[in-house]
Amino acid sequence: MEPDTIATVINSPENWVRFLAIIISVVIAILVLLANQYFANKRERKKIICEKIEEFYEASISYTKACDELITDIQLMKYKRESGYYDNDPVIYSQLVDSLIKMEMLQGLYTFQIWILRKKTIVSTKCQ
Repeated sequence: MEPDTIATVINSPENWVRFLAIIISVVIAILVLLANQYFANKRERKKIICEKIEEFYEASISYTKACDELITDIQLMKYKRESGYYDNDPVIYSQLVDSLIKMEMLQGLYTFQIWILRKKTIVSTKCQ
């Protein structure tokens, strides 16, 4: 379209009202789309954080169980050597280390991001 054609269309009051209605409709549609995207992202982020908190909770339970079993083995003197030192059950000890590594990973990856999202500081743009 040529600029003269747009000017003639907008010059008539009926067409001006239609043009204005179309512009307002487009702006409202874009705002609704952006708001929907914002809330969908926020909901998804909360869902991921809840899943990671549950994983951390399960890892902490596994860690606690492994610690309890190791302490019980020491109390029962199950793996005592002649020198007076204790050996650990390798399966229980590996469970202890695995759960500890998982808790450390989850804490390192997600707790810092949650803190950044709450603070909304300039650091968040540098760390991501």
